[in-house]
Amino acid sequence: GDGDDEDECADNCAPPCAGECSLLLFVNATMRGRFDGEDWAVDFVRGGNLDPDLVLTTERVGIGAYDYGDGDIVTVRFAGGAWIDEPLGGLAPAADPTIAASGIGAHLAYQAEDSSYYYARWTGEAWSPKAEAIGSAGPSASRGAIGDVAGHPVFVFIAADHSLQSRARIGGVWQPPELLHPAAYPTRPKIVALDA
Repeated sequence: GDGDDEDECADNCAPPCAGECSLLLFVNATMRGRFDGEDWAVDFVRGGNLDPDLVLTTERVGIGAYDYGDGDIVTVRFAGGAWIDEPLGGLAPAADPTIAASGIGAHLAYQAEDSSYYYARWTGEAWSPKAEAIGSAGPSASRGAIGDVAGHPVFVFIAADHSLQSRARIGGVWQPPELLHPAAYPTRPKIVALDA
């Protein structure tokens, strides 16, 4: 009956219950939490050196990424009422990871200790690829930001020469950098998609 459906969806934000679930998620370097419309449930996590990032997919699965300071990015998913941690198994991060939702999946980009940018994708079932090279950042480059345009990741970053540049991944290949502005303040850019 209807009551049984409500009970089934009480702590489940995955389909087919997504429409019944009031939900807020948050993460920071040492905590993560969930708001179900009435109460907050907050957990402490092992703190790292970098700030995490978090997005929500079209299936209302929270996808995030942490750095716990032990040489790997730890991805986190919130699905079915629970947090799931999974080491990415890529390269040691040197700057805050950046994530963008892409349908049921997500795009992840991060700068590694070799001063290059790398890309990973959550397909909805697994991370693949995990450490695909986007390109060299240079030792004085700023953190970048990733966005999604019609399923294609677009990465915007401040290069070592302080120019604002972008790169798009089309057909599985990162295109050459596009110069957006010759001089930009060396802080992390932000990027959002305006399409639904």
